[in-house]
Amino acid sequence: MKYLLLAIVFVSPMLWAADKPLSKEVVTSLYSLTEQMEVLEAKYPKIFTESETFGITDQDKAIQFISSSKAYPDVKKLLSASGFKNLEEFYDVSIRLMGGLFSVRMEKMPAGMDMKSMLKSLEQNIDNMKKQNMPESLISSMEASLKKNMERTREMTIAAEKASATDKKFVSDNMAWIMAMVPHESRF
Repeated sequence: MKYLLLAIVFVSPMLWAADKPLSKEVVTSLYSLTEQMEVLEAKYPKIFTESETFGITDQDKAIQFISSSKAYPDVKKLLSASGFKNLEEFYDVSIRLMGGLFSVRMEKMPAGMDMKSMLKSLEQNIDNMKKQNMPESLISSMEASLKKNMERTREMTIAAEKASATDKKFVSDNMAWIMAMVPHESRF
């Protein structure tokens, strides 16, 4: 379940933005629902593991996958009990929140310190390691990490673009409160 929230964040269509503006109540419901889904993850580990493979560009496939899974009746009950109409709305709130967080955090980074420059620095470190004949296993590990970080950055950039100015203002105004709620393994 530790990556479920991030997986959900990356599969949301923007169909429900006007229906469910970000608020403390909505964010509290989102995190409460995410915690409750951990029980379902234990009950349906294969389904939740597979659901984590979908990215933001696979949103329709992800929604279809979860909706047609044997876990869906339980997911639907949790959604309803938490005030979400459906998976799309839950995904929408998730992606907008995480996109807002990413956007606000990037805005607060010092000049010259953005994701592109950090990834470029990691690429340069890998190149230097190759030149110094460092062990191939270490280089491979660093390259895998770079690839993962590049994909995550691409996904978060897409999420940030989907967050409205209102979403970003809500996040900016409530950053400390939101970060206190974000599971530690989901922080970026």
